[in-house]
Amino acid sequence: MIEQWLKHPQTRQACIDAGWFPKRHIDVDHWRANCEQYNYQWSPIVDTFMRAFGGLTVYPQLIEARRYTPIASIFQPEAEEYDRKNMAFYEQHFQISLCPIGGDDYQSGILMDADGGIYSITPLNMLYYGRIVDDALDVLILGIRYPTLYAGSSWFQKHNETGLAAPRLQKPQN
Repeated sequence: MIEQWLKHPQTRQACIDAGWFPKRHIDVDHWRANCEQYNYQWSPIVDTFMRAFGGLTVYPQLIEARRYTPIASIFQPEAEEYDRKNMAFYEQHFQISLCPIGGDDYQSGILMDADGGIYSITPLNMLYYGRIVDDALDVLILGIRYPTLYAGSSWFQKHNETGLAAPRLQKPQN
């Protein structure tokens, strides 16, 4: 299942460079306990993802097809660092349950829902990268397309150009 999530060869290579390998299976009990202590839903897909990628810092690969310049993804959730009030608003507004799976260089939280949707939340916005079974990791790590802006505002640094606004869409249909 994990290898199907790594659709683009350069996403796979970025994960390998970070320390991932096929059948990687680490202990995630400390992260699960921490997330559950803060009332996050640790779903089976979050568990599978964290066993494969937990503890890794994945740096974006340089590709010509990128739409914007992504930053490093740090798959190490620290539940106490997330803005629970802000997240609770988004969870209620979009009728989803989110669990931290990490962060990035700019202190954004990276989260996953029970269906494998990947999100980024800052005090200013909420972005949706897609479902893990589709191309969410390619979008997060390579920047092959813009994530969906759920709330707030955001500007992305377009690859080799000045900034371009992210598309604003409503909650995706699963």
